[in-house]
Amino acid sequence: MAPKIKRKTWFFFLVLFLLFQNHAYAQDATLNNIIVNNTRDHLLLFMEVEGAFREKLQKATLNGVPTTFSFFVTLHRIRSFWPDEKIADISVAHTIKYNNLKKEFVVTRSWEPGKSSVTQSFEEAQKLMSEIKSLHIVSLNKLTKGS
Repeated sequence: MAPKIKRKTWFFFLVLFLLFQNHAYAQDATLNNIIVNNTRDHLLLFMEVEGAFREKLQKATLNGVPTTFSFFVTLHRIRSFWPDEKIADISVAHTIKYNNLKKEFVVTRSWEPGKSSVTQSFEEAQKLMSEIKSLHIVSLNKLTKGS
């Protein structure tokens, strides 16, 4: 009799854990304004992240700790009766560093090599960290029209 009760209790706690685990690990950051567009030659990605700078992250950044956001973008061609084909697999990173002596933020983006943005405003630095504009995903000649 006792093993059945233990088994039922264990099963009950397992179900509760599975039901509520997403809420325990949920993050506040969300992707918004995701736009996929094209130029004459390239497929481009535009997007924003909202809620990424929580209070602890803000304090760490203002204390001079470098902070990096990583973004992973994959593009697949979906095919019926065949495995999907990976067309592009891109990872980009944004890094913010605060210089306490100069009272300025330096934001670097891996997809803009050799270019850093310097600002005195933390709000502007947060905006630079949380947006991607005109990220080249793939050349249009690698895509098939209509698929």
